[in-house]
Amino acid sequence: MLYRRHDSQVSRDLAALESQWEQTLRKFEALAPNEFQQVACQARSNMDRYFASLAYEECSYTRGLQFLKKGWIESPGHFLVKPRNWLTLAACTSGFLLPSAIHQRLERLAGLNRKVPVRPN
Repeated sequence: MLYRRHDSQVSRDLAALESQWEQTLRKFEALAPNEFQQVACQARSNMDRYFASLAYEECSYTRGLQFLKKGWIESPGHFLVKPRNWLTLAACTSGFLLPSAIHQRLERLAGLNRKVPVRPN
C-alpha cells in the first residue's frame, strides 16, 4: 500500500502537527485520566518516532535524533522492542554523520526514493 503525501498537508508542518498532538493528548487526559495514564508514555514515544521520521524527510537529522531521544526517555522498554525506532535511528544517524552523497546512495540501496530537500544550514 502506498501513502500519497504532498507539501500542503498538515503532516508536512511539523510544528502544527506537534501542537495538535498535544491538544489531543490534553483532551484524552481530561476525558479518561486513568486510562490515559496507562498508555500516555507509549503513545508519546510512538509519536516522537513519527515526528523523527518527518524531520528525517526534511533532512533535519539532528531534530530527528532529538525526537528519538525524547521517545526513548518517555518509554525506554517500548522504544527498544519497536524495529521502526531502530530504523529511524539508523537513518537519522547516517544522515547526520555521513556526507550527503554517501547517505543518498545508502537510501537508494535501501529502496528509499524520496525527494530530498536542500539541507538546512
